[in-house]
Amino acid sequence: MTGLFDPAQGAEATRRYVRRKASIAVMEHRKREAPERYPWTRIGISERRYYKLLPQFAQKVNGRYAYDHDDVVVRMKNHLDRADQARTVRAAALDVLRAHGFRDDAARKWLQRHRPEDAVHAWPRGRRPQ
Repeated sequence: MTGLFDPAQGAEATRRYVRRKASIAVMEHRKREAPERYPWTRIGISERRYYKLLPQFAQKVNGRYAYDHDDVVVRMKNHLDRADQARTVRAAALDVLRAHGFRDDAARKWLQRHRPEDAVHAWPRGRRPQ
């Protein structure tokens, strides 16, 4: 029966699939049982986001990241805090621009070209205060 269905191959594929799913279930259980041992829980982000940010903070050596977990966690936390602060300042500047009479799209465009701190003195054309 060459070229047709090989039952042994299907059984092995099924065993690999079940083994992989079981190892994933065990890994997820361990994460829930001891979340404090994982760096992304100390920062307060998802595992996926942690590994997406990791290349900015660590170097690969022989295909693996070589880094001090505590140092990377501190640097990553500082980076995320600065990003949150910048986002807060930008949102406040957008609110000020809207209060001055800018439409949403015009306020966003204004912020692309100016510093958020200058929003206090910004007015749309034709609506400057007396």
